[in-house]
Amino acid sequence: MRPDDIALVLLASGLSERFGRDKLMAEFRGRPLLTHAGRCLQGEQVAARLAVVGTSQTGRQALLRETGWMLVSNLAPETGQDDSLALGIAAAARTSCKAAIVLLADMPCVPDVHIRALCDLSDEARAVWTSAGEIDLPPVLFPANMFDALQGDDLRAAKSEARRTGLRLPLAPEFAQDVDTPEDLAALEARANV
Repeated sequence: MRPDDIALVLLASGLSERFGRDKLMAEFRGRPLLTHAGRCLQGEQVAARLAVVGTSQTGRQALLRETGWMLVSNLAPETGQDDSLALGIAAAARTSCKAAIVLLADMPCVPDVHIRALCDLSDEARAVWTSAGEIDLPPVLFPANMFDALQGDDLRAAKSEARRTGLRLPLAPEFAQDVDTPEDLAALEARANV
């Protein structure tokens, strides 16, 4: 599948509860953490760039608009990631995309080559999960035939089935790190400076 068949769905409405302040606006490698995931496939044509963000997260909104994302409002970010996922998939379903790649805004090190490889591995019928060792995690590609289930009442079961039947694309652990705490961010920054 080509990138222009794909909607990118960036989940960026988390509350940063373990970080103590807005982690996505914290500096990493000289710019806000959010801008790293926000530059995914920046120079390439994709079907849509959809960022799920809270209505009161104005700093995030401004950064995302600057890099070409269409905002999907999450009125209740406190309800968690599954609700953000459903909102993003619903927005993707309104486009002409054949699949959506779901990204997390707090994973700043995923390289574009990995995102392109997710597209290449897609067979339009199964999800393609990133795997770091034994762990399945985003970015994940969901084909359009899964969109209804991922917006439904049993989203967790739909994700579980997509994981069971899906393909896997390995990603080295140093690229699969997410940021939950200031210590996570400091460790990533230290590795970046080695």
